[in-house]
Amino acid sequence: MRCVSSPVARWLRGTLAALACGPALAAHPFITEDPGTQGTGRIELELGAAARQGAPDVNGRETGFFPQLSLGVAPNVDLIALGIVVRQAPAQGPTLFGSGDLLLDVKWRFHESDTIGLAVRAGVDLPTGDAEAGLGSDRVGWHAIGIAGWMLSDYAVYANAAYAYTRQPGTRANLGAFTVAVTRPDDAPLRAFVEAATFSNTNPGNAQWPVVARTGLIYTVNAWLDVDVGFQARLNRAATREVWLAGATLRW
Repeated sequence: MRCVSSPVARWLRGTLAALACGPALAAHPFITEDPGTQGTGRIELELGAAARQGAPDVNGRETGFFPQLSLGVAPNVDLIALGIVVRQAPAQGPTLFGSGDLLLDVKWRFHESDTIGLAVRAGVDLPTGDAEAGLGSDRVGWHAIGIAGWMLSDYAVYANAAYAYTRQPGTRANLGAFTVAVTRPDDAPLRAFVEAATFSNTNPGNAQWPVVARTGLIYTVNAWLDVDVGFQARLNRAATREVWLAGATLRW
């Protein structure tokens, strides 16, 4: 069982990291990135965990931990680092445990009005993972995500289009993804969402794009702490059967 370590292939990990192997690049447990940024001098730490089973390629289970640190360097620009730690337990074969590649990104919100926000997030996948064990690549990859958000009455709609170029052996090199999410952003302290996503099959021998749906709850404990849970189900047989998610987000 191999976890592809580019962000979209990971977003493709259960998002952009995201779908094939766990949670996503966006605010946990969303797959879809929203156009918001932290603000100058603000820091956010997301601690996301995921457990998946029923992957179409391998009979077994996989769990992962995906810490992400965001630093606001301007009112509309963030620097982001995302790490990956994975435990893979195939039904037949040895258990693997290790870290994947390190993702370094810049997020730029270039347009914002009362109803529309637009942003882009892009970066590189540094080959820090264990490539021989299938937990990373031995060469640098890159990725980019186009992000849009609309306010429709009390609801917010977010949409992403993403591309990643990964150089991991045995994996499709060019990967794409499309996601959309609906939520009520002012529903503090408890916020719910629903979303759908489709993404390139990382198996070069299978052209069918997996399709998934995800839902979850985010509870705001106070101004600096959120906790969350989520669940993802497949909408076709090319996707992993189920993914369970939990996490916490800290801000200061």
